[in-house]
Amino acid sequence: MQDLKIAFYQGFIPWEDTTTALERWTTRLNGNVPPAQLLLLPEMFSTGFSMKVEILAESMQGPSVTWMQEHALKRKVYIAGTLMIKEDHKYFNRLIMVNPSGEIIATYDKRHLFSPGNENQHFTPGTEPCIIEVEGWKIACFICYDLRFPVWSRNKNLTYDAAIYLANWPEKRISHWRALLLARAIENQAYVVGVNRTGKDGNGVPHSGDSILVSPYGEIMVDAGSETGWCYHQLSAEKLTQYREQFPIWRDAD
Repeated sequence: MQDLKIAFYQGFIPWEDTTTALERWTTRLNGNVPPAQLLLLPEMFSTGFSMKVEILAESMQGPSVTWMQEHALKRKVYIAGTLMIKEDHKYFNRLIMVNPSGEIIATYDKRHLFSPGNENQHFTPGTEPCIIEVEGWKIACFICYDLRFPVWSRNKNLTYDAAIYLANWPEKRISHWRALLLARAIENQAYVVGVNRTGKDGNGVPHSGDSILVSPYGEIMVDAGSETGWCYHQLSAEKLTQYREQFPIWRDAD
């Protein structure tokens, strides 16, 4: 396993306007993108965290999915983000991973729907975890509210090397976000990446960003603060392996 180069974007998401959002994401990808192998986008990156599923949800052949495929192929990178997806007369908050050939290689439907925001009244929860291999790394995929539930994130017998949490996490609970991302990295001895948005959404809810990347031993390697733009880090396979060998607490897990 070689080192893995990850980049993620923290920024504003146009509210309930897929066309404008995709145009803006295209501009961002045409800008100064770090030389990464895996690009991560926030939760519901083409609509914002809206509940208007009847209007905004799209199929797996829809414009946002197609956009991901086209840009992954064009730039020869993996891209992951979440979208509102309609399938079999149900709606899902679905994380989609596309490979450099433009192929969808994994999907994950959000397991824990945010009931305080009525997400559970509009979406169907997922039932299956998702761990996908990217350049030899095993990546566990999670979405926002999943972060609060450590059992769902449990890295039993080192099933994964890194976990990604794509989110629309509000500013008023940002201290929870940071604390929980650190906890998930420490307890699971894995890299953890939390990707959040900035700015007020259409419901007037402010988001401060605070996207971070945490090492397996709990050190914050990247902290986006409230800034807009791309962040980058190279995950070290050697440091991950050494730490797990030198401090094998995973063997004693419940």
